[in-house]
Amino acid sequence: MNLAAMLASQVTPLSEIVIEPVRKEPKPPRKPKNTGPANAAKHRIAVDKYRSVMGVDWTPTPVIERRLGIGPGHAMENLNKWKSMGLVERRNNKPDEPWARYKGYSWRFVK
Repeated sequence: MNLAAMLASQVTPLSEIVIEPVRKEPKPPRKPKNTGPANAAKHRIAVDKYRSVMGVDWTPTPVIERRLGIGPGHAMENLNKWKSMGLVERRNNKPDEPWARYKGYSWRFVK
């Protein structure tokens, strides 16, 4: 159909029937999950695993990571967090020299 034929044709009115959309009932709000007990259990498991690897003496960070089977630097986050919580204490591997990453820290659990 060309433009002239379209303009000459009659226009039929739109249908007067209006279809209303189906309205769904609103969903109830979600309840927050209680993850506190699960997080506490995971923390206990992790602390027990580190305790079994570290023993009671001062243990250097690379030795802890090697015994746990994790990569270099992966244990530092947990150990530093536990230090702020007061679970472990830290000292320089070479206390008479300034700290350097390759010399590292030694850790032990507070009794």
